[in-house]
Amino acid sequence: MKETKGCEFYSLVRTKQSLFLCISMPKTVTIMKWAPHPFNKFMKLKDIHVDFKPTLMNMAESDTGEVRLFMDTHGGIRMYDFQNATIEDLQAPSLTQEQLGKPVQSVTLGEYVVHCFENSGLVQPLGFQDKKTILTWRHPMTFASKISDDYIVAGSQSVVDVINSHTGKIVHVFETKKDKIKQLGLLTSRDSTLYLLAEEERDGVKTCAIILVELQ
Repeated sequence: MKETKGCEFYSLVRTKQSLFLCISMPKTVTIMKWAPHPFNKFMKLKDIHVDFKPTLMNMAESDTGEVRLFMDTHGGIRMYDFQNATIEDLQAPSLTQEQLGKPVQSVTLGEYVVHCFENSGLVQPLGFQDKKTILTWRHPMTFASKISDDYIVAGSQSVVDVINSHTGKIVHVFETKKDKIKQLGLLTSRDSTLYLLAEEERDGVKTCAIILVELQ
């Protein structure tokens, strides 16, 4: 696609209703949306001029069709509301940016978006921008994902917590053997299963393994 020429970073995001392609270019971010039959291609939705290089881009779409883009910028997360043509730097009630830590990922859970930072998560209902609640992680987060529309996956270097996004309670814990596995990373999550990449080191030899974690 000619629109992707010069791409520095991209993100493919599937919502309940749509499939979006977010493309970071040197001076802009291009948002494209999949057009089904008879077009069967991505079509440009919007160009956004930026003065920073995002490494996090996520789309959220409400049941009523409101579309929002979330990007990391200068240590925080910025929201672009397409319907209202507004831009907002998200802030957590009673927490400073230093307390939140670096942005990791924004995860959409039904009508909620969980903005995951290194130390805490900011839960934002799509329909009520000012009503935000806080989730706190046990370990500094390095990756985030979701299982269904109810559980947030908070991953760190050696521990993965599965947290109920409504109650904030941990429902499942996966912990590695620190003498064997040096680093955990997320490959993907599907239904009730997590696929993790584990970097191992034995007798000075580094290897990788794929671990499947199922939430019963």
